[in-house]
Amino acid sequence: MSCAPDLEEIRQRLLKLAGTKQTRSTTFSRERPVQWSPSEVMHPEHGMYFTDSGAWEFIIELLSGGYVLTALELDKPPGAWGFVMVVATPQRRDIYIKLELCGNRVHGRSFHYSER
Repeated sequence: MSCAPDLEEIRQRLLKLAGTKQTRSTTFSRERPVQWSPSEVMHPEHGMYFTDSGAWEFIIELLSGGYVLTALELDKPPGAWGFVMVVATPQRRDIYIKLELCGNRVHGRSFHYSER
């Protein structure tokens, strides 16, 4: 297990990279499995389902607002770190968001209702 990264530095990098389509992705691969389903998740404030770009805007709002970000060492790929936010909603279904930094890109790994 490697040392956990500095979360405030990570937050700033995630904010920068999540802000443009050219530096973010959600592509599934065996090495980096993805469960990215914003169209199945309702926005907690307006009750409409997210679009892909709306999910990224929501992530940016959370990060810029200082929402709690936790680090999680990933199984795939081994040794990589995921950065997780679990967002409580009035519908009592938490939204689970996981991001991974891949060089100069942010990879959306999860955006769905929490299974816990």
